[in-house]
Amino acid sequence: MYNLGFVHIIHIRFMPRFSSYYSKRPVIIFFILCRMFRPDQYPGLDDYYEQKHRAVLVERGEVPPLLRLRGHNPNETLVYDPRYEPYFRRMDLLQFVLNFKGTPPWLNATALTALTDRWRPEMHSFHPPLGEMSITLEDIAMISGLPIEGRALTGKVRAAGWRQRVAALVGVEPEPWTDETRKDPRPSGVLFSWIQRHFHRCPRDASPLVVERFARAYLWNLLTQVVFPDGTGDTASWMFLDPLRDWDVKWSSGSAALAFLYR
Repeated sequence: MYNLGFVHIIHIRFMPRFSSYYSKRPVIIFFILCRMFRPDQYPGLDDYYEQKHRAVLVERGEVPPLLRLRGHNPNETLVYDPRYEPYFRRMDLLQFVLNFKGTPPWLNATALTALTDRWRPEMHSFHPPLGEMSITLEDIAMISGLPIEGRALTGKVRAAGWRQRVAALVGVEPEPWTDETRKDPRPSGVLFSWIQRHFHRCPRDASPLVVERFARAYLWNLLTQVVFPDGTGDTASWMFLDPLRDWDVKWSSGSAALAFLYR
């Protein structure tokens, strides 16, 4: 099985004399590895997935449409403040924040659609013509800067009183849903626009407590837009705010990100 992390290990450990040459030619490295380790065929694919797979359209001579990508909106990005850094550093999340605090990463819809068309749900891996490829924990750590060591990011999920818990951690309580004729459309979190409205910029004369709350809201906003997005595309789930309660607890956020990707 090929993976991007394996390609990186080959580059660093087995080609030190040519590192500058190959660092400019990552595609060449990948093709060399695929030629060295030519994969066998993959029997046993599930017919159920074959019937609904997008690749069936290709077999019929049709062109599958490009997928619509959902990324975090730069207009909903909070203003970064260097006063947040001590808190992020204590959680080993400073590198992740610095990687994504500016302009959102560019999303190539064509490339991601091509990968999706070659995704096999039976094996949780991509099957391009060159062979099988997967996303590894090392890839997550190297691309995102998320830590992969630490405690497992898990815990009890209690929906009751989540607005009060949000208020205890960021200092502002989300407005309760008062329309009895309709169901609450956002029972699992707050809108990104709500976070933008209350925590866009930390005041210059803010007390340490206020700075800490703004730092927590900033990290909550970034994690739920980049790593743990909600299916609605506009909501920050309260579940990912609770782990930010204690800055000195180091979570294996990279492991959680990979698991969330495969959910």
